[in-house]
Amino acid sequence: MSSNAKLYKSRGGTYCCIPECTSSSTKGGFSLYKIPTSSGKQFGVSTKQWAEELHQVIFRYRYDANFNIKVKSGKAYICSRHFQDCDIQHSSCRSFLKMGVLPILNLPMKSHPSKIPEKRRLIQKVCDKTTKEKRTSISTIDGILDSWRTLQLNGWRCFQASDYLLHLSYYENPFLHSTPDVSLLVTEKDECLQLSVAFAGEYAMQLSTELEFGTKSLEDMLQFLQTMKVCEGYESVPNNGGWIEKKVPHMREGRLGYTRRFFSDDCQVAYYRKSLVCQTCMMHHVECINSLQRRLERKERTEDLPLEKTAPLSKCTKERLKCTVSSHRTRYSFLQISA
Repeated sequence: MSSNAKLYKSRGGTYCCIPECTSSSTKGGFSLYKIPTSSGKQFGVSTKQWAEELHQVIFRYRYDANFNIKVKSGKAYICSRHFQDCDIQHSSCRSFLKMGVLPILNLPMKSHPSKIPEKRRLIQKVCDKTTKEKRTSISTIDGILDSWRTLQLNGWRCFQASDYLLHLSYYENPFLHSTPDVSLLVTEKDECLQLSVAFAGEYAMQLSTELEFGTKSLEDMLQFLQTMKVCEGYESVPNNGGWIEKKVPHMREGRLGYTRRFFSDDCQVAYYRKSLVCQTCMMHHVECINSLQRRLERKERTEDLPLEKTAPLSKCTKERLKCTVSSHRTRYSFLQISA
């Protein structure tokens, strides 16, 4: 057994599985996260692909039969020292690892690093420059219009409002309603393009701040927006705190109708994962369920206890009132005057 494995087993409590890492539950300053399994789920989404990639990274630095069973059964932990701050989702009561993140910080070095290979001799590659397409970034509205004229995309429409404003819209079913399913507003200002995207009339603020052409072509950008999913929200929520009620259109038996759905205040509007709601709505829904469960547990614990002196009578149950009255009768029974 290697020295790393002995160090790994000698520490007590819950500890990080990365060799040479001294983080444990007995030390503060770091958070420990349970390593996901192939059969597990996080917020209703399968963690199979994420678990396989994470296990491959961990097994590079330590692998044996017992450790393999421990990791794949979900009994191993990894600390926050090996992840970036943007890879961790914080909430009011705890923190979570975001789906798909991998450890890249404070990993152990190899015990026998290989030598740096010598530089290979450069060989010039002969190619036909006339047939090679050079991809350049789109930086002006005129460049977008030139690319638009060469495309043939079904459902997309282009409207130039001015020399500095361009509107691209996508209709999956143009006969259903006049609101486009995807709207991309391009504004040119100070030789720079600013993008704003909306889905079914709802502005996606988080996606608009991250969206940019870069080396992407116009066709890749439009196909990416077309494949994104719109958050469907929840039919019912445990409480009304932090939720917005909206009427969502839908087709049923060839007729257009509306259903009531609930979305969080910070809803992402659109996402590209295999789930019905975005991660922000998932997190808020889990927090509401946990808050309701804690409130019910507190109610069960205090149901058989008498009221405090300053407790309001209008908000207590009949059972606690009866318990309070009976306790007062027992306490002041010596004041009763016999007839």
